[in-house]
Amino acid sequence: MTAEQIEWEAAALHAIDRGRIASALLSILPHGAYDVSDKEVAQRFHEMETGQVKTSRSRN
Repeated sequence: MTAEQIEWEAAALHAIDRGRIASALLSILPHGAYDVSDKEVAQRFHEMETGQVKTSRSRN
């Protein structure tokens, strides 16, 4: 079975089942190069949302 066939089959599933598949696939991927805590992600998101940090997508 090809990845494209799996994608088509998964698209026909209920959202909960697609979520389970996504979770299972993510759990077997190698860890990323960065180790960032949820707390740091939340802090960075807050900084971006409040304008404390400018991004390339920030509007002037």
